[in-house]
Amino acid sequence: MIRPGFAQGYAGQAGHAHFASSRRRLFFLSRSKIKNPQSSFIKIHLHSRKLTFHYYKDFDTTPPPELLTRIKIDLKRLFVSVIDHTTGPEHQLLFFKERFLAMDHPARPKMDRFSAMLRKLGLREETIGYGPTKEKWEAWNRDR
Repeated sequence: MIRPGFAQGYAGQAGHAHFASSRRRLFFLSRSKIKNPQSSFIKIHLHSRKLTFHYYKDFDTTPPPELLTRIKIDLKRLFVSVIDHTTGPEHQLLFFKERFLAMDHPARPKMDRFSAMLRKLGLREETIGYGPTKEKWEAWNRDR
């Protein structure tokens, strides 16, 4: 498990001249500290010049997978943040995950059906933000 702040400042200590190789080392360092070595997906923030590696529990098989860890690399400030989402009272789920799947992904039809059900419940991908927490989602499913 990655401790929050484990890699913070690592890239900045390498300096500008060696940042490209430091990013490579950092990426492999981060992957070696996580039980599942493959990130579920990588977000590229063009405006803020950040990369975020998202690691979800059972991303391919669970309709709303649970976020475990995010590794955010700020390329402008040469700073890395590792956020452990497994601690704390609430846990973040990913709704409408087909937005991050290839059109020919084998689970795409299943995810499309799940998202259609979410839309019938009044949730919309344009306005959901993070959506209900795992705890609120489970309580809602128990109560209906």
